[in-house]
Amino acid sequence: MSRRRRLPLAAFAGLCALAVCFAGTTDHGLWAPDEPRVASIEADLLAHAEWLVPHFLGKPFLEKPPLGFWPGAGCLALCGRSAGSARLASGLASASTLGLVFFLTQRLANVAAALRAALVLATTWGFFWYGHRILVDPWLVLAVAAGHGCATLAQTEAAASAGLRRPHPGWLLGAYASASLAFWVKGPVGPGMILGPGLLHALLLRRGWLLRSPWHLAGLGLLGAACAAWPLLLYARGGWGLVEPFLRDNVLYRLIEDPSGRVVLGHQGKPLYTYLLSGPPLLLPWLLLWPAAVLWPRRGALPPRWRREGLVFLAGLFPWGLLLLSIPATKRSLYLVPLIPSTAPLLGACLAARDRTRAQTALRSLDGAGAWLWFGPSLLLLTVLGAGLVLKSGLVPLRPHLEDLAHLVTPWTASALLAAALGLGVLGWRGARDSLLGRRAPGLRLALLYAAFATCGASLLFPLGESSFGRRSAMARELARMGALAPPGPLGLWLDESGLGSVAFETGVRLENYYGHGEDLEALLAAHPGRLVLARLRLLERLAPPRARRLLVPTGKRWYTGGKGDCALFRVVSEPR
Repeated sequence: MSRRRRLPLAAFAGLCALAVCFAGTTDHGLWAPDEPRVASIEADLLAHAEWLVPHFLGKPFLEKPPLGFWPGAGCLALCGRSAGSARLASGLASASTLGLVFFLTQRLANVAAALRAALVLATTWGFFWYGHRILVDPWLVLAVAAGHGCATLAQTEAAASAGLRRPHPGWLLGAYASASLAFWVKGPVGPGMILGPGLLHALLLRRGWLLRSPWHLAGLGLLGAACAAWPLLLYARGGWGLVEPFLRDNVLYRLIEDPSGRVVLGHQGKPLYTYLLSGPPLLLPWLLLWPAAVLWPRRGALPPRWRREGLVFLAGLFPWGLLLLSIPATKRSLYLVPLIPSTAPLLGACLAARDRTRAQTALRSLDGAGAWLWFGPSLLLLTVLGAGLVLKSGLVPLRPHLEDLAHLVTPWTASALLAAALGLGVLGWRGARDSLLGRRAPGLRLALLYAAFATCGASLLFPLGESSFGRRSAMARELARMGALAPPGPLGLWLDESGLGSVAFETGVRLENYYGHGEDLEALLAAHPGRLVLARLRLLERLAPPRARRLLVPTGKRWYTGGKGDCALFRVVSEPR
């Protein structure tokens, strides 16, 4: 392809990748479970200019250092207080990660591979889903991707310098600097995700020469200073009382469960093989190409001037990182997302090489998997259509959020989905035929198809998720419209962090929340006659004694808030009913 044709195509592909990052970020409210808490912390940082010690509902939030909250607070300051403004920071982090992956792949292969790598990463499920949420993790993804990229280039640049078997000092220090920033985003897990898989895989590849550099001492000093800085700042602000919860509850007991049972953190108690089941789906739809892509740089002949060492090194970061993250007690699919960018350069290079030639046996295995990938969007739309028709038919009992979705299934929407599925099916059949018949594999067209599908899907379907994930945010807005948040405001009973954070971010009101039960609860209610109470019904029935329940009169307002049960608004009366 001539240079005149490559430049417009490259610009178009880059714009498609960026469109995926920002599509659907401004058209829905806060989604549970994480967005209300993170958005509330960012708004609190901005309101009180407390940039070193994050606060949630007026109390220090010591689960992670503050750097990951700063971009979100900056977006709120520039664009106003809204969920879309807070979500803009995640889009910026994702777009920056795509640029970094493009740069790395271009250094290891060429521009064609870099374009495919950026599109592959933008449309990988785990990166796409969490990159559209209000979280600090997209910034951790950026820091970890930078660390992996620097570690890769420290090897390839050194290997290309007159046989010098020492890592490139600049890129080596870049890896340590990235690890330092990763700590300031999310604590010790950040440096661990850079240094752990990289060091282990390098040793298994027998690249012990990577350790023979005096620049490691400077890098370790930088990393040690960065890791010690935040605990020291906490100590200067509040003494050991601020440092101890961070080190004990959110470092030690993230690695092991508290033997006394006093500290119970979420997502614990899962077996060691958890990530073996939940990790691979994060790489969809490109998981189908992953086995062939991993084997290709070892067995196949790479195009001239492509860096085999770097591609082989990147191929091991995701699997080794997955195994290392299986050791700590706390497990969640979100924690694997920073490893996903390390898979994109290899997949992009593999697709680019396959588009150039079909002569290599190591690349032919991509044809069958690529054929199935062409039918992915069509099959997904048919699955959505089938699920909608099942909901509409009434064959299964529906919860409130599913009832809302069932109402959206009309003859017009069903016809539109069917037409889109058939159109994508015809396009998929043509692409699959090209692969199976041995023609030049259209890897870039396949990546562009998924980018367009992800962009349209995010823009059209994310607003529908409001009925499932945004119930607490809708509840907060309705409470404000009712005037129920006027001082002194409702008293909360056993509300979760998502509910409290939604009310705080949407309305600026911090609810008093009570977690007790028994006679203490009865005394609390008796001391506040006439006050409104917002309670989780399931816990109210379980924990409140009968006399305390008789002090509460329903107001008729009730909200379905997900798997943890409904919330309802009551008014306290002076005498039991």
